[in-house]
Amino acid sequence: MATAPVFRRSLGLNNVIEAHRLVYREDGACPFAEAVNIIIDDNGSFKRRFGIEKLHDGGAHSIWSKGDFCFFISGGNLYRLLLNDSVVLVTSGVGDIPMYFEMMHGKVYCSNGFVRLILTDTTVSNWIANVPSQMKDDKRVLGMISSFTKIKAHGGRFFVQTPEGICQSEPGNPACFDIANCLLPFRKVHDFVSVGTGMYLSCEDGVVFLEGFSKEDFNRRVVYSRKAIPGTMTTLDGSDVGDGVTTEFYGVTAVWVSDNGVCFGDARGFVENKTSRSLAFDKAVSGAGVAIPGQYFFSLEV
Repeated sequence: MATAPVFRRSLGLNNVIEAHRLVYREDGACPFAEAVNIIIDDNGSFKRRFGIEKLHDGGAHSIWSKGDFCFFISGGNLYRLLLNDSVVLVTSGVGDIPMYFEMMHGKVYCSNGFVRLILTDTTVSNWIANVPSQMKDDKRVLGMISSFTKIKAHGGRFFVQTPEGICQSEPGNPACFDIANCLLPFRKVHDFVSVGTGMYLSCEDGVVFLEGFSKEDFNRRVVYSRKAIPGTMTTLDGSDVGDGVTTEFYGVTAVWVSDNGVCFGDARGFVENKTSRSLAFDKAVSGAGVAIPGQYFFSLEV
């Protein structure tokens, strides 16, 4: 008598193959044609997604956290979420547009293109130029970039996104730029992150790996032919990627969503699309991505 396998575990979501063509494997594993509010782990078991708890009334955006710090924007004001889940107003009137954050030397720097601030546990100050004394034969024009949005720390410098492209700060000084010589040779940059040994940067060429620590020593190579969807690029620990059987990722690893899947790029510049055979996305103009230990969450605006 013919027998059918018993469903034992999930192989994850698959919307590339028509639902009626999805089949059980001999071990009772099967992909899902649709999955709503569940988490599927590497062993194929699944559970309901985490519940939600309201911490703040009103809309919020630009949430960012690292260590003990967590900030977000609501109603044009900057708030901090404390470890006890209480919310405090940091400063008002920063504008209701995307704000970007980064940490260096124990301080949090933030900018939305109009307002620039430096935040600590107890202080809020303006992020203004901090130019050191120059030798007489030093002809550089040092100062502060007038306007920028996204910020990333890499190699002891800040890299910031301006209308002209990505600019790098002077070593160890987020408030000082060599104005005439700080621009990297990229114009249309959609996203960028640091993985320690280099930077992943999404531009018109696709995704580029800049191995090195500054404009002066970057070794550039295109590692993925498709651009990242803006807003989805972040980093996680390479040990959290995969199931221990397939490709191992080394060190801090970049993750992003392209139009053909979720991609990972490690500290060596090795890139792999993990979902090209299982997930298809509608055309997206932007998105958001966040990593927590062992998991990457993303949403897309189509």
